[in-house]
Amino acid sequence: MGSVHFRNTVLFSLLLKLLYALSGMLWVEGSGFFDVFFRNDGAWYRIIAEQGYPTTAPDGLTQTPFPFFPLYPASIGLLMQTGLAFLPATFLLSCLTNIAWIALTFSLLRRRSWQDSEIFRFLACYQLLPFHHFHHMFYSEQLLMVIMTALLLALDLQKGLWVFILTALLVLSRPIGLVYAATLPLLYLTPATLVHRNALLNWLKRCLPLLGAFAGLAIWMFYLYVHCDDALAFSHAQSAWDRGFRWPWMAFFNHGDPAISILSVYTILLLTLVIWIFRRNAAVLLFHFINLLFPLSTGQITSWPRYASVNLPAWLELRNHLQGRRFFVLLAVIALLHAAAWMAWLDNMPVWSY
Repeated sequence: MGSVHFRNTVLFSLLLKLLYALSGMLWVEGSGFFDVFFRNDGAWYRIIAEQGYPTTAPDGLTQTPFPFFPLYPASIGLLMQTGLAFLPATFLLSCLTNIAWIALTFSLLRRRSWQDSEIFRFLACYQLLPFHHFHHMFYSEQLLMVIMTALLLALDLQKGLWVFILTALLVLSRPIGLVYAATLPLLYLTPATLVHRNALLNWLKRCLPLLGAFAGLAIWMFYLYVHCDDALAFSHAQSAWDRGFRWPWMAFFNHGDPAISILSVYTILLLTLVIWIFRRNAAVLLFHFINLLFPLSTGQITSWPRYASVNLPAWLELRNHLQGRRFFVLLAVIALLHAAAWMAWLDNMPVWSY
């Protein structure tokens, strides 16, 4: 990318991965270099990458890999074809997607008139936000961020074919891609769109390729139908995790678990902050509100910080706090909170390590 700030961002990110690995080896007795990255969902991705999906439909009682969408484990499996074992292949994918995401973010934000120094500070803050260590674990977050950032860039450039393809890939990586595809047009809605015919046509031209989400979903459903005779296996398997539609507020403070209560407070504070920041732009506020509330409709709050972490358009508002002394105060505060969340991960604490 021809920039010292780009190089420093890549070095910062790789150093962060190294610190994660070393802290795991020092903190967790008998831990190897890769062990701290390989927890919880990582075991399911390993099963999919090495064995594929089951050929029998889920019964809703036994946990199966079907809720995990295929693009991330397929990417790992592709690297494993070079002869790499699962753990080094997944770590390599983590490094490659991280660098790709940084490059795409520089391209996107430069186009939006950000200075390189601002982008570096933003990406440093972003990776140190509480619970954003998930982007470095053997989870699908980082791949999703690559696709999301590329999609935002394609939308800005009005590259319809790329928007269609990237939206399909977004859905194949995580089901939340369907929600993003449905709501991203709100970010490009302006007052002129509603009153001027040319502006409306331009908005439609930009956003209609987001229908690629249905292509991604159709590909996944067709594969499942052929593979296990259940096109909705990813949905039918959810009940084994005690997940099903509930009103979002039912996820808060349930079970009387202190860890869930802390996550509930964090979620409410973040929702309140989003409402305050975007209160003067109804369309953008609606985008963020839907994307932050929808994950709670499963009745579980345990994975909510991970959903919030991939909402890149919301975190871009940090730009207003990247200058002068304010930046260093912000960085110090979020680094401390990040360290606390990371210690919870190292200790494999229930709820905070999901």
